[in-house]
Amino acid sequence: MPAKGARTPRPNSEGNSGSKAYEVRWEEQARVMLLAVNDRKVQGQLIEKSESLSENPHNQGKPLQEPLAGFRSIRMRRYRTVYHIKGKKAFVAAAGIRKEGDRHDVYTLARKLFRQKLL
Repeated sequence: MPAKGARTPRPNSEGNSGSKAYEVRWEEQARVMLLAVNDRKVQGQLIEKSESLSENPHNQGKPLQEPLAGFRSIRMRRYRTVYHIKGKKAFVAAAGIRKEGDRHDVYTLARKLFRQKLL
């Protein structure tokens, strides 16, 4: 259950403006991962950063390597948002903290979801 007043991504909204080139959609597991971030301010910043993907997600972030080839990642301090692009939609697949070697690392969790065919 989200903390009282916690911001969550708009559920697969079309966006606020018709001028956006790409629609940004959050996968269910990405929403769950976002809510696991305890800091509401960071949650809001991750949402805001992901909304920037509507302006050309191909030129943002960095492409990931196997087994997450085809996905890209954008940074916000120690946090990462993993996404992929299909047509004119950017799908946020995972969001969380980058803690290399930790089982809660966003890339470790994304690889696990990929192996389970949830991404």
